[in-house]
Amino acid sequence: MRKYELFKMGDHETIMDMYTRFTHITSELKSLGKTFITEELVRKILRFLPRSWEAKVTAIQEAKDLKTLSLDELIGNLQTYELRRNSQQQEETKKDHGLTLKIMEEDSSDLDEEDMAMLASKFKKFFKKTNAGTSQKQPGRSKNTDRDQLTGCFKCGKWITSSKTVRS
Repeated sequence: MRKYELFKMGDHETIMDMYTRFTHITSELKSLGKTFITEELVRKILRFLPRSWEAKVTAIQEAKDLKTLSLDELIGNLQTYELRRNSQQQEETKKDHGLTLKIMEEDSSDLDEEDMAMLASKFKKFFKKTNAGTSQKQPGRSKNTDRDQLTGCFKCGKWITSSKTVRS
């Protein structure tokens, strides 16, 4: 009797799973001599449905006569509602995933352009620094030597200074 009194539907349990457990408990009680009227069983099932089913429970209570409603009719009605509810949740999930992918695609293309622009500016700064670094004198060398002011062309072998071209 305790199982019957404390019976509740699990959050992720289907109507059919719940009804199978409920039938098993009531069958055990019937074998021990307990009798149930259909209305009592219908009310019990409606009472232990999760809060998320509250709108459906209210609709059934108002639209149907619970004294004449059979368990099979109630379970069929609840299964139909469950199927609709699951399909709506799947559609919403698909829409959410679609929006997420669309946003991610848009963001990734924007980020790629931004990343490319940032990389290009860092690349330019890097080369400016390295070009400036090559013209800087190293410690231990004499200042103003011809070699510090020379820039060489590796293809033709010419050394270029600010005033003349020298062949090596």
